[in-house]
Amino acid sequence: MRLTLVSAICKVAIHYLKGLEIVVDLQSYPANVFSFLLTLGLFFVRKRRKAIGAPQSEFRAWNWVLFFALAVNVYLLVLPWLPPQGGIYAGDVSFFYATYCIVGLAM
Repeated sequence: MRLTLVSAICKVAIHYLKGLEIVVDLQSYPANVFSFLLTLGLFFVRKRRKAIGAPQSEFRAWNWVLFFALAVNVYLLVLPWLPPQGGIYAGDVSFFYATYCIVGLAM
């Protein structure tokens, strides 16, 4: 009974909480920044290992996979800054569409 009541309240509240979407979006941008830096870091680690003459590690991701991951991360980092078709306030929230990017970078 109690779980059903909580579930019903959440279903109703979600329709009235427009700011909930920014909470979901907010975690995605810093995660993309981290993923981009992680992928870029793999290239630096490989270059440094080669420079010091260290042998290749046992597990090695294919280069094309790393380049693809890097391309996807660049796409996901750049695309949110492009304004939607209806203008800067036409996103899925009622305020500036790239607010979550700015807040995510500030964190």
